[in-house]
Amino acid sequence: DNWRLVLERVRTLPARSFNPATKLWEVPDKPAYVSWLTASGWTIPQEQKEVAPAAPLPPPPDPAEEQAKKIKAVRLEECRPLIPGLYPYQVDFVRFMSLRKGRAALGDDMGTGKTVQALAWLAYSGAFPALIVVNAPTKLQWARAFKDWLGKVPAVSPMFKRIGVLSGRKPFPMEPGVSYIINWDILADWAGHLVGNGQFIPDGPLAKFGFQLLIGDECQAIGNPTSKRSKAFRALSRVIPGLIGMSGTPARSKPAQFWPLLNILSPDKFPNYYHYLNRYCGPKSNGFGMTYNGASHIQELHRLLVDVMVRRTKAQVMKDLPPKTVDVIPLEPDQKALAEYQAAEHEAFRQDNATKAELRERIAGLLRSAYSLKEKPSLGW
Repeated sequence: DNWRLVLERVRTLPARSFNPATKLWEVPDKPAYVSWLTASGWTIPQEQKEVAPAAPLPPPPDPAEEQAKKIKAVRLEECRPLIPGLYPYQVDFVRFMSLRKGRAALGDDMGTGKTVQALAWLAYSGAFPALIVVNAPTKLQWARAFKDWLGKVPAVSPMFKRIGVLSGRKPFPMEPGVSYIINWDILADWAGHLVGNGQFIPDGPLAKFGFQLLIGDECQAIGNPTSKRSKAFRALSRVIPGLIGMSGTPARSKPAQFWPLLNILSPDKFPNYYHYLNRYCGPKSNGFGMTYNGASHIQELHRLLVDVMVRRTKAQVMKDLPPKTVDVIPLEPDQKALAEYQAAEHEAFRQDNATKAELRERIAGLLRSAYSLKEKPSLGW
């Protein structure tokens, strides 16, 4: 019956009135009445005032432009050597590495000269000896580039211009002070060993050698963090001071491949693999589990990437590039095919009274052996 009591009190207020259309009691909006109604437990609606719309926020700064400004602000030391003939954007990578204190990722497009940029930092920083991890078909190509480019820098000591190529799963003695190239397939065998809990212990020759710079070419090779090569590379990155991770695959289009490298370079921003997968790798259920083959929250990822990675497309640097460069790619021959070729060569040019038809047949056999010699490494490259 409390409402009856309240109604009786409303009727005692001067100037109150009943609106038959709305069936509501109306009371003047005066302080005395408002105070009484509030004290009686009524809620007085506040007058809504029109608020002017807020001014539109300016668009956020482009992360790549902000990164470029920071890079341009870096002043290189004139007393340190640079490879001659570098394009401006390649010098910018040396600045970026300096900004990052010698540990960064290089994601430039294929054909923009990632190899020479990595070697330019090696020459500038003096981080010798270096360990360069590559795909097997490019080992000789890297070795030749190392000799050619560093050979153009007189300030680099001749003892640091030596390069060796490692092969086979059984380690053999390495020469002190020499930089070495190794392929991803055998990296773990030279770096250390796995223990029972899956942890990789870096106690192999590569970990003890005293390398000052670790270069990983095509770093999507360590995209699976549970693989042996990925664990080996990450373990080496903890004992080798400098690091360059290289890949021409855009991290924003296939982000799942890049967590191990990003975790190495910035563990505070990329600490957890599964959070990274679910946030940035387009998680989808296929009925049996989750797949992470896509990309999501790309702009957010981009803003995080610019702190650790520089990427320029070929279109962006086209003004600096020549119309075309021609290069000879050295490849390691298949040893069995090499033996067959040498036998065919000896047969083709032996001194005898062979007819022209027989000579033609020998040359044809030599050509077939030459093709067999180059087939597997060419397809691999």
